[in-house]
Amino acid sequence: MQEHYEGAHNGWMDITNLPLAQKVALWLLAGTFGVHGFNAGAFLDVNFSRSVIVDFEMSRGLFGLSQGPLPIGAGSFHPWVAENYLNEAQDYRLALKSWRETFAKPETKAELVRLMRRAAIPERRIAEDLKTFESNLSILDQSLERDIATGNRDFMDAAKRAGLDERQTTSLSFVNKAAHMSPQGGIFRDLVRLLNRRVSRGTLESKGFALKPEEWRQLLSSRPQGLTEADREAVLGWAEGGTLSPPRGGAAYTTAAARSALKHLGSLLKP
Repeated sequence: MQEHYEGAHNGWMDITNLPLAQKVALWLLAGTFGVHGFNAGAFLDVNFSRSVIVDFEMSRGLFGLSQGPLPIGAGSFHPWVAENYLNEAQDYRLALKSWRETFAKPETKAELVRLMRRAAIPERRIAEDLKTFESNLSILDQSLERDIATGNRDFMDAAKRAGLDERQTTSLSFVNKAAHMSPQGGIFRDLVRLLNRRVSRGTLESKGFALKPEEWRQLLSSRPQGLTEADREAVLGWAEGGTLSPPRGGAAYTTAAARSALKHLGSLLKP
């Protein structure tokens, strides 16, 4: 396990950068079945196709509603919300509706009972657990509000420390959220870093999956009037030459994707 751990945690995608679809699935799993206490090494091989959970502190726990945001630094205990873009409840609602309908079916509960019996859980505890799961599921949407408020607070605080205003913070959120939705959505993040490297001095080097607010601040500061024609020519040249690719492998971004990304990025950078 230790060898697997050391090889899989490469600092690129980890507990803080689960793809959005996996955040939603984890929220339903953890929130319903009382799973809590994820640490920094809880996930192995995080990627868009499949991620592996290997460690958590508690399961089958009864959750309740708490008032107010979580303390600063507590976000890793709720990895189903992001701290590097603005979370939106609407991203979770459709999945919750579908899951509640599925959970209410007799065959779903029968399968849960079968699995718990297979795990040698006593019959008395099985009945208690089913009530716990139903209670947790009934408040899932309300508890999400607190988690989202916490993640968004931490993101906005980091943006404010970097000198970003509200509009700039929202545009950074767009860039980072796109990277969490699909591998190709990372093109905005990658263009920002490539364009920052075209600045001769003061370039910030980051190897993280999401942009830091300081990286976005650097691009804004170096291009107060927006993208230049030289920027556009450079990006299209990289794309046409097949060298515009995600940093950890994968299919190269197409020229059409580069043109579209330049258009969106240009609108985000307009003064």
